[in-house]
Amino acid sequence: MKNTVFLLLCIIILNSISMAQSYTEISDGGWVSGMNISRPVFVDLDNDSLLDMMVATWDGTIHHFEQDEPGSITFILISETFNDIHLRSFGALCVRDIDNDELLDLIIGEDYGTLYHYEQEVAGSGTFTYVTDNFNGIDVGAYSAPCFTDLDQDGFLDLIIGEDNGSLFHYEQDTTDLNVFTFVSDSLKGITVERNSVPFFIDIDNDSLLDLIIGERYGNLYHYRQDATGGDSFIQISDNFNEINVGGWSAPFFTDLDNDGMLDLIIGETNGNFHHYEQHALGSTVFDSLSSTFIKGLLDFGQYSAPFFTDLDNNGLLDMIIGEYDGILSHYQQVEPGSNYFSLVSDTFNNINVGIFSTLFFIDLDTDELLDLIVGEWDGNLNHYEQDEINSTNFSLITENFNDIDVGSGATPHFTDLDNDSLLDMIVGELDGNLNHYEQDETGSYSFTLITDSLSDIDIGRRSAPCFTDLDNNNLLDLIVGESSLNLNHYEQDEVGGGTFTLKTEQFMGISIDAGSRPVFADINNDGLEDLIFGNINGGIRYFQRNNETVIKSDQVNLYSFKIFPNYPNPFNPSTMINYQLSMTSDVELSIYNLLGQKVATLVSARQPAGSYKIQWDAAGYASGVYYYQLRAGEFQSVRKMILLR
Repeated sequence: MKNTVFLLLCIIILNSISMAQSYTEISDGGWVSGMNISRPVFVDLDNDSLLDMMVATWDGTIHHFEQDEPGSITFILISETFNDIHLRSFGALCVRDIDNDELLDLIIGEDYGTLYHYEQEVAGSGTFTYVTDNFNGIDVGAYSAPCFTDLDQDGFLDLIIGEDNGSLFHYEQDTTDLNVFTFVSDSLKGITVERNSVPFFIDIDNDSLLDLIIGERYGNLYHYRQDATGGDSFIQISDNFNEINVGGWSAPFFTDLDNDGMLDLIIGETNGNFHHYEQHALGSTVFDSLSSTFIKGLLDFGQYSAPFFTDLDNNGLLDMIIGEYDGILSHYQQVEPGSNYFSLVSDTFNNINVGIFSTLFFIDLDTDELLDLIVGEWDGNLNHYEQDEINSTNFSLITENFNDIDVGSGATPHFTDLDNDSLLDMIVGELDGNLNHYEQDETGSYSFTLITDSLSDIDIGRRSAPCFTDLDNNNLLDLIVGESSLNLNHYEQDEVGGGTFTLKTEQFMGISIDAGSRPVFADINNDGLEDLIFGNINGGIRYFQRNNETVIKSDQVNLYSFKIFPNYPNPFNPSTMINYQLSMTSDVELSIYNLLGQKVATLVSARQPAGSYKIQWDAAGYASGVYYYQLRAGEFQSVRKMILLR
């Protein structure tokens, strides 16, 4: 028996074609980096009667959306990097033709308190040219948020800038050079809010007096009204306009989205969402909350999104469950097999709420064919739920403190079998950057014992988020670890079944990622190759599709297009799909072996023409554990490992 197992391992090492790893980012389907502390502005850039919405976010990029049709309240993503503009952070936009040349000027505030200036290349264009990163030498200290109006109705613009301490800086346009603004005051008539003021001027009630609505750090809207037409003094009306509070970093903008003559109020906020209100009646200061999908098909979940993929109901469509910063889980399902598109099933999956910072993993711990759901949370605990019945999407709480585990903060669980002993290993990332290693006490048990609080002495700094797979089919596990910075760390197991890993790179495949990445591998497009998907601090979900490429070994040139791909799903219960490719007509045998090297099933034994094939193995009736599948096609042989977990 031992000789058979050894032979299988030799086949794995010597006969597998090594896969080159390269990935292409996919945006179709609403996959995005995400937004955080969103600040929207609306303007028709290209004069096509469709409003453009530009959104500055905390990471210094500008997202560009366009109305899907005139008068619509839904918008479609055009670009995540409008004009490839990258600021330092905390952008705040204002669009106006300040010098009357029929070209729009884009003035952008940022966290250092200065202003960037870009100008439209030609009228109606979406292309803007950099002018300066120090507009008029203005520096308000921190978190500049510019807004233009004409306070005194003299035909020259006033530039009002919100800032970190909550006051409003006031500059006025020079009468001889419209691009020059002169300092007037560092506190517009003593107006101040709590912190991080974001001003907007509009005459809401058509009384010829400007209303000043100011967003601020804590999510409220302050309302002031001009005390006389053309004056620069304002009277406070309310510190809680329409009793609106969006949680934090409120950024208001007024426009008429649906061309009904009544103002729409759109408010950006700390999680990157948009709150939509509409004026109750023409000239009214009362605004009603609207429930709408403001942006079509965008996979953006506020902050620290953590996706996981499985097929809950065994219908051949992937379910995507996303852990969110506010502790809840959202549920999406693939619209058809292999599609990039997912549709919302529920934004409160099973009404689960772990408080803050939810991360998750599905697996059948006790081999009863019911999935267990382990949800990590900010307090360091793990919450345990179990599927109510096979193929159900309903889960019931087992315990809020799985195995009394507490990793301190930011628990991020992942399960694998490190040492091939049929006992699950649970690796839990945490805030301090270590990886905590627990092992199942016995097969099918809910009990896990701590092995070490620092797997292989790995420490990536902060917010470790582990994910295991075998990228290159060499039977050594690859460990991909997300973290708080812009790195995606790649480690590989030193030896088969070992508990030590060696760092390969801190920038996996050179992929440009976002801070706080939460990686997971899944075959989205159903091509037999695992794709890389990750959530991040901005709440977006990004999808990197693995390209189908091979690196040819010198002794395998004639076998270059015989391939066998990783099975999916893996681990699985009770069935999994095996894909392979033949370059020429061959005598083919596809067989399954157990850990002892015994053949337990033959899936294919036939002569087959060149082409691609998909074979499903239904393992109902087989015991949980490690299995190998071997493809023989003429002189080509290759073996891969899979895990049946019930």
